[in-house]
Parts: sequence; C-alpha cells; structure tokens
Amino acid sequence: MIVNRRSRAGAAAPPQPAASPGDPPGSPGSQAPDGVRPARLRARWVVAGLVALGAAVVAGVALGPVSLPPGAVALELLNQLPG
Repeated sequence: MIVNRRSRAGAAAPPQPAASPGDPPGSPGSQAPDGVRPARLRARWVVAGLVALGAAVVAGVALGPVSLPPGAVALELLNQLPG
C-alpha cells in the first residue's frame, strides 16, 4: 500500500511504503516521515471552545421553556461552583 502525504507547501511528497501489521518495528514504513507529528490543539482554541460551551450552556438555560434573564442565570451558575 502506498501512502501519499502532502508537504506544507501543498506539493505532493514522494510516496512512502506503509507499514503492515506484521512488519517489525524498525522496517521501512513503520516510522513517520521527517517533519510529521501528531496534531495538537493550541491553548487559545481550547479556551475559545470552553468559552463557547459556557455561553451555549447559559443560553440554553436562559432561553429554555421558561424565559429567564441571562445575567441572573450566569450568576446563579457561577454561584454553584465550589470555592
């Protein structure tokens, strides 16, 4: 099986053999090519996601079956946090 990966510039990288389940750990194709690393989330995206989640929770509680003021809902939710 041939694995085709694109470089950062968008050009196609040369094909590299893929590792089979029975290949020993040091055989070609069993290691990631140079410059390839696992994807990670940056801290600002995690914080932005948590802020969006918090806003969605407050909006869901405030705009539910009974109309409640969003500010009062947020204060009540914050009041429930320990500490």
